[in-house]
Amino acid sequence: MEIEAQLLLFDTAFRLSYGVSRYRLSLSIRLSIDGNVGLGSGIYYACPPLKAYRDLQDTILPILRDARVDNLGEIRDRVASLFGIVDGGALYGVDTALWDLDAKNSNKNLGPMLGLGPIKRESINITEQIWAVSPSELRTELDPILARGSTQIKVKVNMGDDWGVSYLKQIRQICGSNIQLKIDPNGQYPTMKIAANSLQAMEEMNVELVEDPLPSSSDFSKVRELKNSLTSMKIMLDYNMSNTETLNRAIDNNAFDVINIKLSRVGGITRAIPLIQRCAEAGKLISIGCNEDIGPAMFGILHLSSVVPNYYGTEGVGWYRLNSKILKDEPLIKNGNIEIPNCFGVQPAANFEFQGSFLRERVSNSPSIKFRYSSFQRRAVNYVAKISHELWKG
Repeated sequence: MEIEAQLLLFDTAFRLSYGVSRYRLSLSIRLSIDGNVGLGSGIYYACPPLKAYRDLQDTILPILRDARVDNLGEIRDRVASLFGIVDGGALYGVDTALWDLDAKNSNKNLGPMLGLGPIKRESINITEQIWAVSPSELRTELDPILARGSTQIKVKVNMGDDWGVSYLKQIRQICGSNIQLKIDPNGQYPTMKIAANSLQAMEEMNVELVEDPLPSSSDFSKVRELKNSLTSMKIMLDYNMSNTETLNRAIDNNAFDVINIKLSRVGGITRAIPLIQRCAEAGKLISIGCNEDIGPAMFGILHLSSVVPNYYGTEGVGWYRLNSKILKDEPLIKNGNIEIPNCFGVQPAANFEFQGSFLRERVSNSPSIKFRYSSFQRRAVNYVAKISHELWKG
């Protein structure tokens, strides 16, 4: 096994929710066995750069060194078992690379290898997202989305004086009645009464779904109470849905209609599969989320979406959300849909040539990590960057 990895701090802060931004670290990884190459990437949720480096060097790399063509499934399980110790974004990056390598060694498309059933979608519908602050920004964000023919939009809600109702009215007026609107207040409703009154008003505007409406979405009895107060709006849970124990409690409480599975949050495709299977058994709908994922991570999301049972939709496409393309020939959203690449592994061979410096060259034999970071983030990572400014290989 030959291994290369790269840690990057994005130069642009990610908009996590309305009015909340954070700089995030990304892992990109390349694994090679017997001439086949597996590519993976993932976005860290909350991990200091020094811990990210040590996790790679001391925890992940020793497992990957045991990988062979005939034991990639075992290696994926060992990587998945690190959830809770290593950030889920790092696990997703490694997991994707292992799946990609396995599929290429087998000359198979990734989706059918996941064991989720006979469904194989050739294209999927995408829900795009907006975070606009002012009416002028609303037009700036909405116009290109509508021009792509997208029919589903998720809104990070500007609560304002009436808990988002006026904000949604503005958006509905711009979009018209044919666009399916979903909202994500990120737990900003402080009480059940405020949440119920606001969401009932939004139901009159044909808002389809609300995601994580209450501050503590793990209090499933309260979420169920809110769900029962609504007539048609679906409730989607996201933040706490990373393990089967919590998921089972939510299902037992009938607290949600849709689960949103973000692979960088739950730790990869391997860990997501039992969550998906449990939701399907319980008759719950399944959305596949996007965590500003780009490159191999986004392709992994698309392939998983092509075979998910009880499929509700896919949320966001990383290179649109970040306005950053790192691979050649990334598929485009057309009329609200995106085609699933028909290829062995995660992505077509044409995409192996990365744009920019993203794993483009093999440089240096020393165990080290390359960092990019914005000037005002420099103090946070400078002591780690001193380790080395080059790509590391194990």
